[in-house]
Amino acid sequence: MMVRKEWAAIRIQTAFRGLLARRGLRTLRALVRLQAIVRGRQVRKQAAVTLRCMQALVQVQARVMAQSVNISSEQNIPDHLQILPDSIKQEGWRERRGTVEQVRTKLQMRQEGDIKRERAISYSIFHRV
Repeated sequence: MMVRKEWAAIRIQTAFRGLLARRGLRTLRALVRLQAIVRGRQVRKQAAVTLRCMQALVQVQARVMAQSVNISSEQNIPDHLQILPDSIKQEGWRERRGTVEQVRTKLQMRQEGDIKRERAISYSIFHRV
């Protein structure tokens, strides 16, 4: 009689341990699936951020290239062919101080300052490593 009770207890314990093992395995599988989903989302999110950063870099490079093209095209125009800005035409010469030559030299100095500033910006953008 004792042997049967022992065998019964062993079977019950074995079945219970199997049940616990199956539950643990099911929980582990669910956890692995959850980790895969979360990691997939993180990877997609990181890829999207990287793509946005690359697009921003491309836009900055295009802007700098356009500015350098504008700078080089402005430098090739002779002084006597440059047109005065509309602000001077609208205001008239009476409201400006100085002669035509002085106004032109001021404008030229402003343009040269703008060119130098654009060069410095493009240099700083390209050498930001």
